[in-house]
Amino acid sequence: MRHQGGGVGTRRYLLAMEFLSWLGFVLTVVGTVLTAWALWGDHRAYGSRPLVPGWPRLATWFKRVVLRRKQDATFHTVGADLHIGFKTEAHAFVILREDAPVEEQVTWLRQQVIDQHQFWINEANTRREQDTYLEGRVNDVGARVDREVQRLDGLAKDIAAGSVRKELFGLGLVGLGAVLSFIPTVFG
Repeated sequence: MRHQGGGVGTRRYLLAMEFLSWLGFVLTVVGTVLTAWALWGDHRAYGSRPLVPGWPRLATWFKRVVLRRKQDATFHTVGADLHIGFKTEAHAFVILREDAPVEEQVTWLRQQVIDQHQFWINEANTRREQDTYLEGRVNDVGARVDREVQRLDGLAKDIAAGSVRKELFGLGLVGLGAVLSFIPTVFG
């Protein structure tokens, strides 16, 4: 149904319809820009492949052929670390002469048994210390992994929620803009 007649009412009606058309257009553009901005931000932060699959090749061709630029040189660096550690121990073993008195041999054997006993006690203590140290390190690494997994889970949820909010808001503006742009067509 078209508005007919002349005068101030008709002019206001036409201005209102034009305003609705422009408002619809602006909301559509703003919504599209917000949605594209959210998508581009997510892709730049977390995407691993190009957003538009052929874009890198097209950009390289455009720079080389149209702008006549040479390709940038690419430099790669390589690094290496070397860690060397060692531990030395010396043990002396004294052998009695064959014709040593029996009492000296018994004393020597007793000392050998005591030394061996002390050696194995020290070895057991060293192994326990190493086991305790390694167990602590494993627990620390496990706790760090758990914290990192929780952080990444939270980050993924924040990304999804933040991006979806922006995109839905932008799409809502696009929809509202389309409806407002459609009103003058129907009632104009």
